[in-house]
Amino acid sequence: MIELKPIKSNFKKLDDLTGGFFPGEVTVIGARPAVGKTAFLDSLIKQITLDSGTPGLLFSLEMSIEVFYMRMVSSMAKIPYMKFRNKTLDENEENCWEKITKLIKDLPLEINDKPDININELCDEARKIYNKANVKIIYIDYLGLITTDDESQPVYEKVSFIIKKLKVLAREINIPIVLLCQVARDVGGNPPELSHLRGSGEVESVADVIFLLHRDRKINEGRSSQLFIAKNHNGPLGAVDFAFYPEFATFEETD
Repeated sequence: MIELKPIKSNFKKLDDLTGGFFPGEVTVIGARPAVGKTAFLDSLIKQITLDSGTPGLLFSLEMSIEVFYMRMVSSMAKIPYMKFRNKTLDENEENCWEKITKLIKDLPLEINDKPDININELCDEARKIYNKANVKIIYIDYLGLITTDDESQPVYEKVSFIIKKLKVLAREINIPIVLLCQVARDVGGNPPELSHLRGSGEVESVADVIFLLHRDRKINEGRSSQLFIAKNHNGPLGAVDFAFYPEFATFEETD
């Protein structure tokens, strides 16, 4: 019997439902703008690569390495993120910043922050880093910023081409890929559905697992969030409650 060793998210309730991130699978995390999808991915990276030491590769198309470090330090030290942005740290916070930044830089996380990376370049870079650094999981923020050789093609065709290439990559190097994806806006504030994913038809078809992140800004000062498991190729569907702390750019599982 072949044993598949998943990468645990270390969010207990989420792992109970999904079993973790499995080799060769693509997990899509969809959310509307300003809900906190990048912060959720940062929280996953903290749980998986920083807390557990699992080697990872992050393609950060939306933010620079420097901003990623600031958000991570804010999350780990519980120092409001805007104090980094506004450069208003006190002496103790500056010392904390230096210590945690060094810790993060020493951990097994490779980061490529090229903002307009082509899907072919991304796959080539992933193969190279995988072979060099023994990477166990790939994170991508986010699908809509990846380019193709033909940028004139319709969005559906472009998204279809990219998601298929990423699935082939995941199978080829046999590690999980976690991919962020934009979800269409909804003025009513209702939870997103699979049909709201950008280029939804092919994303829904190709992805092995799809999470949809929703945050109700009217409840608990906008902290109350739910992660809906909208597709799970080899397991149950369900939902997990999280609390979002925007001042620290982080999500935490709730009881």
